[in-house]
Amino acid sequence: MFFITKLDNTTGQASNNHIRLYGFYEDYIQTGENSLFHGNILGHEVGHILGLHHAWEDDEDLMDMCPTDSKEGLGTCWPVEDWCTNNNMDYTWIGDHFSPLQMAKMHHTIAVSTGTSKFLVHEYDASKTIHITQNSIWDTPRFLYGDVIVETGYELIINCRVTMPPGGRIIVKRGARLIVDGDVPAFLGTSCPISAPGRITTSAFKLSHCDGEDHFERWAGIEAWGNPAVSATPAMLDENYILQADDPGVVILRNGAIIQLAEKGIYGQMRGNSWVVQQQHFGGLISVDGAVFEDCRKAVEYISSFPLSVPSHFKKCCIRQTYLDDGDPETPTPPAYEGVTSWHVSGLTFEDDCNFLSLERGLVLGNAGGTVLESSFDHCTYGVQTFMTSPLFNTTVQVGESGLGNTFTDCSYGVFSQSTGDIIVESNQFQNCNNSMVMVGTADYNYRFNQISADTDNALNAGITVINTGSAQNFSLCNTFSNSGSQMIKQGIYYGGNNPGSFFDGNSFLSAEDVFVIDQGGYIGNLPPQNWNAGFQNQNVFSNPTLSNHLSEISTPDPSLGLTYDFNYYPPSKQCFLAPPTIPRRPYAGDCYDPNVLPYYFTNDAESQRNDEFCLFLNPANPPRLINCTNNSGCLTELRQSILVIDSTLNPGTAGSLTTLAETAPGDPGTWSTFLSISPYISNSNLKAVLASTIPDSIQKTILEANLPVSPNVRWTAAATWTSNQLAWLDSLQTEAGVSLRDSLHQLRNRLTTQYLKDLKSEVDSLLGLHLSSTAFSTLSTDTSRIAREWRVGLAIQLRDSAKIRQLLANYPTAHPLDVEFRDIQTLYADWMDAPSTWLPSTTDSLRLDQIAHAEGPQAGYAASLLNLCYGLVISPTWRTLPPSAEPRSDDMHFTNSLIQPSALIKVYPIPTTGQITYAIKGMDKLHNLCLINSLGQVVLINHDPQLQGELNLGSLGGGMYTLLARSTGGEVVSTIINIQ
Repeated sequence: MFFITKLDNTTGQASNNHIRLYGFYEDYIQTGENSLFHGNILGHEVGHILGLHHAWEDDEDLMDMCPTDSKEGLGTCWPVEDWCTNNNMDYTWIGDHFSPLQMAKMHHTIAVSTGTSKFLVHEYDASKTIHITQNSIWDTPRFLYGDVIVETGYELIINCRVTMPPGGRIIVKRGARLIVDGDVPAFLGTSCPISAPGRITTSAFKLSHCDGEDHFERWAGIEAWGNPAVSATPAMLDENYILQADDPGVVILRNGAIIQLAEKGIYGQMRGNSWVVQQQHFGGLISVDGAVFEDCRKAVEYISSFPLSVPSHFKKCCIRQTYLDDGDPETPTPPAYEGVTSWHVSGLTFEDDCNFLSLERGLVLGNAGGTVLESSFDHCTYGVQTFMTSPLFNTTVQVGESGLGNTFTDCSYGVFSQSTGDIIVESNQFQNCNNSMVMVGTADYNYRFNQISADTDNALNAGITVINTGSAQNFSLCNTFSNSGSQMIKQGIYYGGNNPGSFFDGNSFLSAEDVFVIDQGGYIGNLPPQNWNAGFQNQNVFSNPTLSNHLSEISTPDPSLGLTYDFNYYPPSKQCFLAPPTIPRRPYAGDCYDPNVLPYYFTNDAESQRNDEFCLFLNPANPPRLINCTNNSGCLTELRQSILVIDSTLNPGTAGSLTTLAETAPGDPGTWSTFLSISPYISNSNLKAVLASTIPDSIQKTILEANLPVSPNVRWTAAATWTSNQLAWLDSLQTEAGVSLRDSLHQLRNRLTTQYLKDLKSEVDSLLGLHLSSTAFSTLSTDTSRIAREWRVGLAIQLRDSAKIRQLLANYPTAHPLDVEFRDIQTLYADWMDAPSTWLPSTTDSLRLDQIAHAEGPQAGYAASLLNLCYGLVISPTWRTLPPSAEPRSDDMHFTNSLIQPSALIKVYPIPTTGQITYAIKGMDKLHNLCLINSLGQVVLINHDPQLQGELNLGSLGGGMYTLLARSTGGEVVSTIINIQ
């Protein structure tokens, strides 16, 4: 408001969002008092600001104003005449009235105008709550100050703009239905309209306070109260379905409905009551067919403390945030905004053009299955994120299927998974995603028929990343890589650590390093022999070796990975044959093709296309079986017995006592007899012990001859001490591409194990489907393997059998680090299950979880998932690179140190932290950077040239859990969690 010297007869003017009053101050100085006249003018101008015209103007179609015929009332209606009006929007001196319709119009202007909405004081008032106790239709705009509660047995249809107060809720009780109708029948998800009659929003999203800071307030969102005791069916989502009093509450969005500026657009349960009562209201139902969630902190959230399934369905939906997106694909996607998250609630389906735009996380499925078809994820940090805190059964994540794939564009991670028990990613297109598909930790995955492409000049990280996924039968099949930019994808498939059940076949590569295998998380990089499809050689088409950016078909720093000749590795140098310890590629065609050398298990025909008929023939869901049986139970027994027989043959050759004999009694004939009696099943490490010992040369030769062909790893060791004549003798005995008996048994055991695990999981799934949980436990109890132990704990958790969980964990073996890690993680998860609304791990336990998660071993996925659950912290993997040189290692799998050091190497004082901290890092020569990451994954502090020890001032940060991460110039990473109070 501006007070201006009077220049003429003008007394006031209104323009946009300000008012000019003329001569008011002069009148005050002259008379020393206010006048009614001045108040009338101010009210008149405020009316203009809030959308009112003059009462006599034809375009002001508000019939309750009783307007005069002209403005000539000025000067003639004082004193009052019978014909005078007292409406403020006249020019009369007695303006002291706004009609009801005028007031409604002013309210509407405040609500919808960006210029005036900031004037509104819109506060929540619980006493203004509206109870829907009859079927109702709202078709005129509503400005509300309290909650809306749709009571049991009734339906509310919203076909207008509804403005909610900050913190306000719309509650849909059991047996009730809410329909928000945008009245745009031709709505298409890709159009993402911003204007539709059916819209629920708030007027007070951004408030500027006197402290100069912007404060954001949202309405709380819609609550759909469920009922886990009732089996929800798709029929309940039909608006004509007659809901019973105990049926879940139903929310239907259709025809372009808009949910805007909510904290959580729709929450699939009750809030604000005791946790026990909330648990009784899990599983509200949602149907979306053409709707927009815009600038909601989270569009939809489901949560349950136990496995639950709902038939909620999303079709033609648009979930986006616009406040933080500048449209620049090179700019990291802003944090905080999420699409749909589901914890322990399966059954959600997304299809037919659902769009997730500019979100930190598009779709999150934690301990939950779901289906995503024909949808798109654009500029999301994580397109689809899946994770599990423990093994689960009958829980499948399906991302795309034949003819119904999704598109992922400019995402940091397309599909990011941690220890997901059963996930299929099929027929999707990944365009310019830095990491298209990622799996960390024990898993059961199937990545097939996906298109991975790049048209950017920035090198993308990896098409498929697989880290320590374990022994379950996992596939990367018939994926196609392409690029039209100046840079290739760095790695087609990245295998880190122990992946003895992972197979790749039928892929068409175009990348710098097609397949990259490296040790990670304390485990030597490992793949099984790749002839998973018995009787058929693998049909991968590797990159053309003549391309300037192409480095290798298969890269690894360790030639001993896998078995003797069952899998051939190629170093990043484009040379066909190199000195040990590297192994040359053995292609079917190309520059390095040698007709005298029998190739094994992969092709490299750069001139031809992949045989698509071959890809269509591949059937990972039903691979050829080694053992066929009439019933699953008998098949499991036979498979298990076959594996035990093989183990009884192989185990003596891997015993550490053999190395001890070679070191302590090399001249004892008994030592020689022991080695020969175990041949030809002696492990590489024990054969290397023979070569490093003082066992007579003639006996060494005899032992090696009994274990032919020896691996390049063993030959490399022999070359260090043997003469050229001795090596020539050994090479003359070797058969090109030959496979030793020990390797053949390893290969057979791998195939039997993958078949056995597949059958075992299928059997348990079937038993649970028949509600035979006791029989399922008994089936798992007959197996003493580590994975069966883990499955037993996971099954107890899935069934919420607290006594069984505690019993299993109390008696869990601790001889192996993996068992200790699993026990620790599941013990903490069991604690969370007992009090999920209030429980957080202690600082010590958080550090333990962080250590396991960042170590990236087989249990990393479970640990990271629990941290995600507790703190919302997403821990991404580290992509390793080849070290400058690599010494050959044993092929015996065991826990070993990795370049990623445990968190104990970084210390922070004091704990808990308050303001100033001191840190110290060991085991690194020089730091590249030091950064602090909050629980949302945001980098809140970064130091690009830190010292190995020093101080950090964290006084400006809020309380909570943070990850302090240090990276050396060589790429090593150490981290720890700190708790700022």
